[in-house]
Amino acid sequence: MKILLKMKNFELFLVICIFPFVFSLLINFIGNNLLLKILGYVASIIGFMVLFLWMNSIRNIIIVNLNRKKYIINRMLDIVNIIVIILIAIFLVYVSIYESISNISQVIIISIAVVILLNYIYSTITTAIFIKRYELGENAILTIEEYGSTFILLVFFPIGIWILQPKINQMINKNQ
Repeated sequence: MKILLKMKNFELFLVICIFPFVFSLLINFIGNNLLLKILGYVASIIGFMVLFLWMNSIRNIIIVNLNRKKYIINRMLDIVNIIVIILIAIFLVYVSIYESISNISQVIIISIAVVILLNYIYSTITTAIFIKRYELGENAILTIEEYGSTFILLVFFPIGIWILQPKINQMINKNQ
């Protein structure tokens, strides 16, 4: 998905943050039936999918630029991200369909939420490490102080997009 990497920071911000939020907000104002709720959740899922695709594209382009074969960790993250997107969809649809939630349902929902959170944290850590490894050199030994700021920018992606995307654009332009 090189198109995500070539976007300007404001375009990426619109696609990941603004469009899903506005679409969900409009659907909530239009009505309160089940189909509209599910459409609002689909907009949020699309925003998260684009975020995960953006981070995956960053890792893939850095792997190519470092002249390495695909890391096995990146392949595993691809598969886990697909599973997590499916879990997000199941989670949001389930919550929208069943207004009253039983105790077993709460355990299932909390379990899915924990898996989603852990995957997001792990995905952002690996993306931050890849970005710093590219900046500092392939053989650099990284510490948390070196990639921590990039990790924070990825976690708070509505702000981080504005800072990281110009760096990614420069990296892509430099290597073409």
